[in-house]
Amino acid sequence: MSRPTVTISNGNWGATSLRAAGAVVESVAAVLCGAFGRWPDAPVHVMPGDGSPYVAWDRRPYRIWLSARDTYWCQYAYQFSHKLCHVLVNFDRIRHHRHKWFEESVCELAALFVLIRLSERFRHCPPPEVIGAEEFAPHFATYARSIADSVPAVPRAGLPAWLSGNLAALETHHVDRTLNRTAAVAMLDNFLDDESLWRDCVALNLWDASADASFADHLDSWTTHLLTTKCVARTPRLVRDLFFAKRAP
Repeated sequence: MSRPTVTISNGNWGATSLRAAGAVVESVAAVLCGAFGRWPDAPVHVMPGDGSPYVAWDRRPYRIWLSARDTYWCQYAYQFSHKLCHVLVNFDRIRHHRHKWFEESVCELAALFVLIRLSERFRHCPPPEVIGAEEFAPHFATYARSIADSVPAVPRAGLPAWLSGNLAALETHHVDRTLNRTAAVAMLDNFLDDESLWRDCVALNLWDASADASFADHLDSWTTHLLTTKCVARTPRLVRDLFFAKRAP
């Protein structure tokens, strides 16, 4: 994989060193980009922001602002992995379509995935720039579990009904943290078991998704795009299996 730089800018990061915050950000990038099988197509600059975490549209290098401060490493990891995922799924290639809720859910999924993987990474290979990194490692997984537990658990058999009941709301307001997280939690175990599923996500937003009349059409278009690049398109099939009722033979 070619590797554009991910750099953390000097600024008000609070009671921590730039080197420590940078090591956490770089660890996030290594985990998520490793799972995706690619790095962003341009450098990424990470900066302290005053408001909610944000990634700028149509800017190269990419610019990401985080609200995390001090040594709240779980917040750094959660915020940066979510925004970096937007970059990796080509968020600004096409801005407005009714299926953007799925991108938002995938980025919530990325944040949970990275937190759990960082718990393992900091335990086995703690970055020396982060004081007490090995001892901190379990907190990443605990933070991920607290996020997952903050939304209602939907059994796999109930996911089609859940989506049917919430799809109109998601298509109208694509950022609904409770609904996005519910979808993310539904997919999490599959991605933890087989992180190669992330490879298919690099194709998101690379076609005119505004022409997809339904979410099922969106998955079909995703599959078609992947097949043109000689990929197997396993992830769209998984999403369909999870969120759509199986038809009787």
